[in-house]
Amino acid sequence: MSKVYSLEGIPEDGVKRVVRSYGQIIQNTSDRSNPLVEVAFRKVNQLGKKERLDEGVEYFKIGVSYLTLARIGSIWHGNKHKKGTYWGGDHLKEQDFKFDFSQSSINFLSLSELFPEYLPESKVGKTRVAQLTSVDGQVVYIQSLEILTTINTPMHKKTRQRLLLEDIDSVVDHMIRSPSEKGLRDGQYIVSTRYKKITATFLAYLKNNAISRTRLRTIRNQINSNQTYIDVYPYHPRFLVCSIKGVMKNECFFAHRVSSVVSPTDYPQIEVKEKSIKKAKSENKKYGNKPKEVHGRKEIHVAHSGAPSQGAQRQYVPSGVKVIDKNLVTTVVIDTDYETINNPNQKDRPENFSSGSEFSENENIGSLMIGDDDENEDSETVKNYIEALNELLDDENSDLQGYEILESANGALCVSEFFWGLDFFSEIGEGEYIKYRRWEHDYFKRPTINNKYAEYTFRRAALIKVDYYYQELYFLEIESLDSSRFKGLLFSAEHLSYDLINKILATIRDSKGRLGKAESKLNKWVPGAKVFNHSKNMSQRLNSVLQEFVNE
Repeated sequence: MSKVYSLEGIPEDGVKRVVRSYGQIIQNTSDRSNPLVEVAFRKVNQLGKKERLDEGVEYFKIGVSYLTLARIGSIWHGNKHKKGTYWGGDHLKEQDFKFDFSQSSINFLSLSELFPEYLPESKVGKTRVAQLTSVDGQVVYIQSLEILTTINTPMHKKTRQRLLLEDIDSVVDHMIRSPSEKGLRDGQYIVSTRYKKITATFLAYLKNNAISRTRLRTIRNQINSNQTYIDVYPYHPRFLVCSIKGVMKNECFFAHRVSSVVSPTDYPQIEVKEKSIKKAKSENKKYGNKPKEVHGRKEIHVAHSGAPSQGAQRQYVPSGVKVIDKNLVTTVVIDTDYETINNPNQKDRPENFSSGSEFSENENIGSLMIGDDDENEDSETVKNYIEALNELLDDENSDLQGYEILESANGALCVSEFFWGLDFFSEIGEGEYIKYRRWEHDYFKRPTINNKYAEYTFRRAALIKVDYYYQELYFLEIESLDSSRFKGLLFSAEHLSYDLINKILATIRDSKGRLGKAESKLNKWVPGAKVFNHSKNMSQRLNSVLQEFVNE
């Protein structure tokens, strides 16, 4: 079932509107952790078979975190977000740009200075725009809050919020609490292991780089000076490489939205992994449940008038920005001396979602996250898949048109409600490990027949939908028992249901977790399903398997 987001702050009137620009920052009196942005909308009028943008502008207050949903060009029917974009007759083109800030300056103007039709005293006329000049001399204009949302904080809502609420030191102290993850080590930037590399890189520059700190410090300084239309600089110290969709006007490129950005590589990076040398105080260990994502709901209401409950269930919003991180990170393991902390218990299914700080006692409010940012590391299997599929998307000779990882839970990518409650692997045989599917914690202990305790790890899984040669196909990947028997499954399905996935998994379980043994039995549920071996060149292997599948 596809997700439809309804957003608080927009009228529930069914009128078709499109987001045109971002305005001033406003304090959110209902949830101070999630500042509001005044967003400019224009109605879309139907004139016969054609659509035209209305001349009037409407302003609605939306949480800064929700700019991930309310991006420029996004379509809304009343308060409901619709797929696709509308540009009001503008013919957009996507173009790659490289900026060298050591050779050119960053300037800011109001929209009224660029377009005379916007009066200087009007709200839309006051919208702040950054003027950048690329290495080949092309002048590019980008709205300030588009830089905040897509270039600086595309994957993490909390950093976006805190930059507006706190000074730089407070942001770093709140986001990176472990002393071993702060500062430099042998001249290298330490990146936090608690976040994805994208966010960890941003925080490392925020902590250590004087240019990045100076630029982003101006955000809070402007707000302290009662400026509500703010200028936002890119945090990249020297080079910024990004892909932008926009239009050419008067030999200048006007950005509508940033579609991809490359993380800076100015300084080498290192991650410090901590090995605990002290166990938790409690003799009876209790493992907290990571809030799981909510599925199977057609409409998801997103509110900014209340903060989510701590430990609440989550709903993920896709960021819409592809981030390319080419930093090579080395790892150092150190001993630590801190107590382990249990996670809060998972709350019941919420009625709506918010992206403020999780301090509310209202268990009916869930936590809204940016979907591409899961603070746990993906399995190597999933990382390899993502890299391979991205290579195929960049290959002009490949028929791959897109892909989607269908869920996230506890660091493994999967469809959690499909898998929920199913014993993933039952007993394999006497004297062998028992493999169970458990999302509650990373491992558990279970007594054996001779009353000795052994540690058992669960196997994680990923379900990946691909659009290949105008067909929707599915890869099911289960972490291997050992690398020599590492296989994958490719299948098609007219209707992907909970029941179908459960039948596929039960068949694999009954075959002792061996996809090769399960292949003939799987044809009962997914005719033509193909089990394949992996190879070192993952992208070539996946492309070959897909070609064989559609040609059979």
